[in-house]
Amino acid sequence: GLPVVVSNVGGLPEVVLHGTTGFVVAVEQPEGAAELFRTFLTDPAMLRKVGETGQKHVAKTYSWDASVQKMLSIYSQITDPARED
Repeated sequence: GLPVVVSNVGGLPEVVLHGTTGFVVAVEQPEGAAELFRTFLTDPAMLRKVGETGQKHVAKTYSWDASVQKMLSIYSQITDPARED
């Protein structure tokens, strides 16, 4: 239930919705992360809201059921390209 701060490398920015479920900062700019941590200390309501939104997003988007449905949809598209899901 806490917001996350990730760098803009690898798959991390694909998982975090900047400003909604967490924050993405440039890997070359650690001061951006430091500023976010200062904000967390001074704005507990924002900290709670972003954390809760992130938790809900992960539960919905990356649950086992959601992952299986996504894989099945991809497999269906590969095996039957005329089908649109």
